[in-house]
Amino acid sequence: MNLEVFHSRLSDIYNKYNNTIKPLIADIEARQQQFPDSLFNEIRALNDHIARCYIKGFADDRVEVELKNAEGHIYRITLDCYKYLNVWFFDYIKEIDKDYISKLDITLIDNGMFAIQYRNYQKEAITLIRDAKKSESIDKQKSFDLYQKAYNTYSELEKLIDTNISSLNWVKFRKGITKIGSILVWIISIIISSLVTIFVGCDWIKSFFLNVF
Repeated sequence: MNLEVFHSRLSDIYNKYNNTIKPLIADIEARQQQFPDSLFNEIRALNDHIARCYIKGFADDRVEVELKNAEGHIYRITLDCYKYLNVWFFDYIKEIDKDYISKLDITLIDNGMFAIQYRNYQKEAITLIRDAKKSESIDKQKSFDLYQKAYNTYSELEKLIDTNISSLNWVKFRKGITKIGSILVWIISIIISSLVTIFVGCDWIKSFFLNVF
């Protein structure tokens, strides 16, 4: 194999690892607080294939096989990263829905724009993942691109939530205050109703107040 071609392909492998995979792995570790074993095994296999390219006396066709295998691992590592992160995002959004979205009137935030953007991002991400899964056995590159787009969409949704988290907490707080106020009004109305009932039913109390006033 031409040495220039070899180094060009090897450089491409390491560029993808450094510029794409490493940031994705850092994202996974930051969110999950652990490194998935399957990714570790893929990275180990990647390095094994690259190391074999330097075995003395290896024929060009063997080097070609090892390079292709290494490139395949780069593809699978990147794809697995997107899949891991998409699963994490799905669970995260599910919790946001449970804690905020399903309980609050989010149209109060940013003149209703937050609600529109939130639903659009969420719907788009779910659609992309569904289409990616359908394409896995038909068109691997299309499936890969869809998983990547889903990750990017979820990232935008997370930014939207982070930007508006103070507003979400304020709407949640306001709802809590309103609920407490409603309970207090209910309690006070019961107390007043009970006092009126007692007053009406007791002749001596009525006589007392009539004599006083």
